[in-house]
Amino acid sequence: MMSNSALPRRLTIALALLAGAFLLGLAYLMLLGTFSRYWADDFCYLANFQASPNLLAAVQKSYFSWSNRYANVILFNAAQIFGRRVVTAFPAALITLMALSVFLAIRQVAQALQLRLRPLAALCLALALTFFSVLQAPNRFQAVFWFTGLVTYFAPLIFWGWLIFLILRQPRWPAQMAIAALALLAAGASETTLVVQVTFLSLWLFFAVLRRRQRREITGVSVAWLFTLLGFLAVLLAPGNAVRLSMLPERQFTLASIALIFRFAADFVLGQLRSFPLPAAFTFGVGFFAGLTGFSGAPKPSAASFLLPAALTYLLLASLVTPSVYVYGRFGYPEARALFPAAYLLTALILLEGVLLGWRLARPPAAFATLLLMIAALLLTAYPIWFIARDARFLPQAQGYARDWDLRDAEVQQQRQQGHLNLTVKGIESPGGLGEIKPDPQFWINRCAADSYGLDSLAIFP
Repeated sequence: MMSNSALPRRLTIALALLAGAFLLGLAYLMLLGTFSRYWADDFCYLANFQASPNLLAAVQKSYFSWSNRYANVILFNAAQIFGRRVVTAFPAALITLMALSVFLAIRQVAQALQLRLRPLAALCLALALTFFSVLQAPNRFQAVFWFTGLVTYFAPLIFWGWLIFLILRQPRWPAQMAIAALALLAAGASETTLVVQVTFLSLWLFFAVLRRRQRREITGVSVAWLFTLLGFLAVLLAPGNAVRLSMLPERQFTLASIALIFRFAADFVLGQLRSFPLPAAFTFGVGFFAGLTGFSGAPKPSAASFLLPAALTYLLLASLVTPSVYVYGRFGYPEARALFPAAYLLTALILLEGVLLGWRLARPPAAFATLLLMIAALLLTAYPIWFIARDARFLPQAQGYARDWDLRDAEVQQQRQQGHLNLTVKGIESPGGLGEIKPDPQFWINRCAADSYGLDSLAIFP
């Protein structure tokens, strides 16, 4: 923060360069998304979409026969309205929507707290949070570049941003309807994000009442909380749960498992910091720079401001691992793609702690201090550019997956048009550790893929 209201022009340029660097990094990630194709569970959603006369029938079929994740079917089917090639644009669309939702949420939080946050600083924070969250995803491909992973673990985070924005706008009844719809939709994406959503809204409602926030904010949180609970009941009572649970081992949860929840949350934090020390450092640096330069005429944060976000984030991380521990007990550390929301929360915390420290230490800039800040901003812009240069060597591999998939897809389509309904095709090495079509035509991916193409059977050469 600068205590004076006017930010030196050089620092404004530095903020713009920083935002541009992260925008460039996100553009590269969006480019990678254009090589996305349908894999594994995607074929099952496609088959359900094609076999259902309407969206309600598709949701009903999945809900009663297999999955409680009703929002996945809604989002997947809604996207298919644009055709099967939507898979190539979906990652870029959701990355854009995440950055936008974070930007709006940050701006609205600052306004609710009566802080004068510069829009350019808010933009830097939104772009940095989106970029570093994707970068530090435990399994980036499955969480960001796989259609099923996007609707399950990525999309709910976008809904959270819009919920924060709408609630803090203290909306009237039309917006309350949007809050209800967003909360209900986000609740049906996955059990992992659902428990986090319940915990977050419960904490927000508690503090809003305790601090006697404005009535419309409390009403908005209450609406989101109520419809999240309705979603929770829908997930819990889904008839398809019996099918899924029958394929899982007997539940391993005991009272002793409660300690595992908090241990796994701590393990995740330590594991992320060990695996991504440089991105974590740059995340903190971006927050620190935004804190130094992003506020004007606002009071300094207190020491308690550093502790409360860390404690609440740890509680949210513990809630995130709870569903896995509940089902698998000591074997319940979540799979990598399910930890993307955890990476998002941890990245947000690191960014926020940097902002708070920069804000607390900020002083009116002297000429020499301004020069140092300019140099620091240039160093921070180097990371997205370095990441692109380092990661670009994997572009041919991504292109290769897409090319092989397209060739096989064209072959299958051609054979089907010629009346061949039992096909054996060449296998593809699936990216990101996802399952692939097998030599056995009765394997579940094979059956879903065959149904999505309108075939009787589909297999690969042994």
